[in-house]
Amino acid sequence: MKLRDALLTAAIAALPATAAAQTVGVDELWARYDTQATEFEQLQAECDSGDRTTTRVDRICRQTAEASLALSTTIEELLSVDDSLSGDDRELLVDGMLTQEQIAGALWVDLGECQRGVDILEGLRARPELELRPLVRQATEQYLADGEACLAPPTTQAPELAGGGPSSQPPSRVGPIVLLATGGGALIGGAVYDLAMGSKRSEFNQLLDECGGRCAPGPDADRQVELQDQLDGAKLPVALLYGGGGALAATGLVWMIVQGGGADDGEAGRADVSLSPMFRRGRVGVTVRATF
Repeated sequence: MKLRDALLTAAIAALPATAAAQTVGVDELWARYDTQATEFEQLQAECDSGDRTTTRVDRICRQTAEASLALSTTIEELLSVDDSLSGDDRELLVDGMLTQEQIAGALWVDLGECQRGVDILEGLRARPELELRPLVRQATEQYLADGEACLAPPTTQAPELAGGGPSSQPPSRVGPIVLLATGGGALIGGAVYDLAMGSKRSEFNQLLDECGGRCAPGPDADRQVELQDQLDGAKLPVALLYGGGGALAATGLVWMIVQGGGADDGEAGRADVSLSPMFRRGRVGVTVRATF
């Protein structure tokens, strides 16, 4: 039985228990999630900015892959036991869970642990949720192909045809397209999130008008403070989605223009871009990982 099925069965069996006992378990999972998410972000930053040929950075990148997989497992547990999650929150957590698995598999392939990476990516490809997330699925297929090529026995290189040099191949369009699509998705996500806060802004403005500013102590004042906190908390994630999405889309567009339609003198580059939702109860952010 899969871990999530076992956790779900245990949660159902525990329903007659007190609500406080269930809350403690969920809170412990959230505390673990916050700790693991922070650890992953720190390790990822060091891994992506360092020289992987050095022993220290290689070790950090391996720790990053382990942390990414552990975070994905914790998210899966949360999805199984936290019944208070809204539909949108669940979708964000599923996005994060799948992206963390993809990052872990891709890192192991990049680090030369090809069989380990392929095993993770094959398990990810079998998840039905991946069908609704084309960008993660594309990255999964791309790294699966790299991992399988790494595991395949070497083949003898065919001699070049007489009178001709190496064949010219057009530059890869995968990188610019992924950047454009990822940036566009982030911009759409920011717009949806911004629009979702519209009703709260309207209610807050209505209270301002009715009270002539800050409401007198009472239910209206409590609601006014609650709405202010929610609106303030939405500013950062909306700015991240708009800013990060715009930057990624602009980079993809410039890259595509620079490529043009001719042949590349060297090996075609490849871009690996992951937009990983980092969800916290009450707020959401994004972690962008790009490797060229």
